[in-house]
Amino acid sequence: MKNIFWKSLVGIMLLSTLYLVSQLDITSEIDSSSSYVSNKIVKISDVEIHKDYTKSWAVKGMVKNISNKDLSGYVKIKFIDSNGNIKGSNMAKVNDGDSFSPNQSAYFEYYTRSSNFYDIVDFNVTFFEL
Repeated sequence: MKNIFWKSLVGIMLLSTLYLVSQLDITSEIDSSSSYVSNKIVKISDVEIHKDYTKSWAVKGMVKNISNKDLSGYVKIKFIDSNGNIKGSNMAKVNDGDSFSPNQSAYFEYYTRSSNFYDIVDFNVTFFEL
């Protein structure tokens, strides 16, 4: 009896979630952002939202090493809504975690469900050295 209750509850929650996601407007126009943070060791550029897949979009960009040493690290991406609130934040490895040399650029990418971009109008990208 207890097992049937939990299966029913999970089924109801799944259906509710699917209904809510189907009601979202995920066609908002987000193509790029100007809110990325460069500092004395890197310059962040070419940050864009890639809508290559229906259910999964990506934030992609480049990090240029402007220091005089090899770097490795990650970026923290903050998703900002139309009210200026941070709706979420995620981390992505730069260059898959490998180091990159002075004056060399390296990529980053972060994939998430396209529904996570609902009402997102901007994002902030910051580099963190490991």
